[in-house]
Amino acid sequence: MGQAKKRGSREERMAKAIDRADVFKPHSVEYRRMLDAAVKEAEQLGLTPLPNVRANRSVSDDTVEAVRDLCNKEFLSRLQRVIPGYWGASCQTLATHLFAWLRIAGYDVDLVVGEVNIQGNLEYDATLENIRDEFRAPPTEGSQRLHMWITLGDDVIVDPGLAHRLIKYYRVPEHVLDSILVHRADEFGTRLAVHHWPMLVGADFAAKTNSVNPFDLLDKYKSALR
Repeated sequence: MGQAKKRGSREERMAKAIDRADVFKPHSVEYRRMLDAAVKEAEQLGLTPLPNVRANRSVSDDTVEAVRDLCNKEFLSRLQRVIPGYWGASCQTLATHLFAWLRIAGYDVDLVVGEVNIQGNLEYDATLENIRDEFRAPPTEGSQRLHMWITLGDDVIVDPGLAHRLIKYYRVPEHVLDSILVHRADEFGTRLAVHHWPMLVGADFAAKTNSVNPFDLLDKYKSALR
């Protein structure tokens, strides 16, 4: 009698099912694989708390739309008060504030650091080794070579700093973009030729390496609601 074929873990089966559903969306399939590796990297580096988001945990279209509306209607004016003017060089400040507001709104989001490829151009020359080094020995000065955005898990990307870069450097018409971009990875790739490469997931990275601590912001905004 032959040996039964191993079915794999529940998470592995879920990941394969999602990939099969998105067979014609290769950017989303690849993004999920990279996000899964970025979550595992957080475990290896010992970030605390560890991220709860998962690449193979499906996020509905209704949730994506709700987050897009919340960001561009309720939170947009708040971010404009935090950073008036050009946003294209302030991804970390923007992302940490938006992270806190989305958490308070009930969304289990987390921060992601990595690289973004726009029309074949690497915007930051980020590497996983550099990110590891910065977490282990946080820099005391100078800019960090990385991009930061927000994840809900799955293939959903919330990127508050990208629209201004697309308009300024890549001549994307302003009227076709939301101020805060909230899309699935495949939509970023097919509509805008933008590919996010997640390397590490976890707000603890920003807390350890950035002057703006996302957990402090979360506590501050929660206190203001009491």
